Amino acid sequence: MSPTQHPYPDQQAAAKDCASHQPYIAPFYCLESQSFSYIVCDPCTKECALIDSVANFDFSRGKLSYQFVETIIRFIEAKELKLKWILETQIHTAHISASSYVKARLGGKIGISAAVQSLIDWLADYSEIHKRVSTPGDYFDHLFNDAEHYQLGELQCRAIATPGHSPACMAHLIEDCLFVGPTLLMPDIGVARTNLPNGNSEALYHSIKKILSLPENTRLFVGHDYNRQARELEFETTIALQQQNNIELFSPFEATEFVYRKQQKEPEIKTPKLMWHALQLNLRAGQRPDTHDADITYLQVPLR
Repeated sequence: MSPTQHPYPDQQAAAKDCASHQPYIAPFYCLESQSFSYIVCDPCTKECALIDSVANFDFSRGKLSYQFVETIIRFIEAKELKLKWILETQIHTAHISASSYVKARLGGKIGISAAVQSLIDWLADYSEIHKRVSTPGDYFDHLFNDAEHYQLGELQCRAIATPGHSPACMAHLIEDCLFVGPTLLMPDIGVARTNLPNGNSEALYHSIKKILSLPENTRLFVGHDYNRQARELEFETTIALQQQNNIELFSPFEATEFVYRKQQKEPEIKTPKLMWHALQLNLRAGQRPDTHDADITYLQVPLR
């Protein structure tokens, strides 16, 4: 999706959105990672947040670049928006974050779940990697706690911890719009996987229950859309549609059966190709580890 598909509302429409406390939302789809980034804007003040920025990574060439996120930066500049927050819904393992790059270009504060420390602790068994990422406060400007309230312009926002896929997963409720990251996908795809570092299917069950307790008309924006069967790309659903149609939210939705089905299904799912590369960069908000070579960064992959 390109900025031309996201015309910012005219003055009259913006005034209407402002009066109703409706955020303006622009989704951008990265085909390379099959993931969504979102611009969420308060039409009253033009303050905005960027949720889940993505860097381009050519694995075979070892080349990191920023063409995709530059499209979003141009959109922010063209619409004269003011970037306040650069939010991560998790420590991604399938793509590289562009958060630090965006901050260097436009400013703003990088925010993530305070539970990010548990992922860093998990890396303690991999000492050469762990020593590169041991202090999250060096890279993230704000560590959100569960149920923490904050504002985006005049919009009311709340951080909601959603562990399961990863302990550091966090959804963001901005007025009646929930940016859920990987926890819930489009109903025909299902829910997040849990066979990743410190993933936990029982924790995911409770996170989903927490999300489903929100009002049925809550708009839900997913972090990925893939494995689609004969339909167009989609990014938005609702709590009601998830309850009615999600293929992994069977009725009755009980923890024992959910965990059992996850345990049966997930051994067949491969580890993301970029997991070790992504962890080393994303635990630093996309910053490269310091090396003696100014032009080349060296990442490590543990071999057993």
